[in-house]
Amino acid sequence: MPASVAVSLVIGVVVFTLLAGLWLTWASGRRRAGVLGAVSPAAVGIEAFAPVATVVQFSTEICARCPGVRRALTAALAPERGVDFVQVDLTHDIEKARDFRVLQTPTVLVLGPSGSEIARFSGAVRPSDVTAEIENLKGGHHVHA
Repeated sequence: MPASVAVSLVIGVVVFTLLAGLWLTWASGRRRAGVLGAVSPAAVGIEAFAPVATVVQFSTEICARCPGVRRALTAALAPERGVDFVQVDLTHDIEKARDFRVLQTPTVLVLGPSGSEIARFSGAVRPSDVTAEIENLKGGHHVHA
C-alpha cells in the first residue's frame, strides 16, 4: 500500500472519530421528544404516577455517571410538590431496556400524571432541564415536540 494511501486512511479515521465524539458530546443530556405512548406505573415498579410528574432514571450497575445524575436529580426534585423520582436498574432486565428504548445509561424520562412520556434525556442530563419540563407541566404550557 502506498504511503499516501495509508496516511489518508489514518487521517480519515481520526477525523471520523473526532466528529463522532463531538456529536456524542453535543447530544448527551439534550431533550428529546417522547417516543413512547403511555406506560403503566407497574412497568417502572411503582403503584401510581405522581400528580404532576414522575421522573424515571434508567441506570445499570456499571454506569459511571448514573450515581451523580441520581444525586443531582433527587436534590433538584426534593422541593417539587407532586413530583416523584424513580430509579430503574436495567442491569439484569434487557427486556425493559428494549421496551423503553433505552440505548444508553443514564436515560431519564419525564412522565406526566397519566404515564405519557413528556421528555427523554440520554446521558448526563442537567437537573435544570428536567425541572424546566416539570414547570411546563405545572403551567400547562407543555407542547409535545
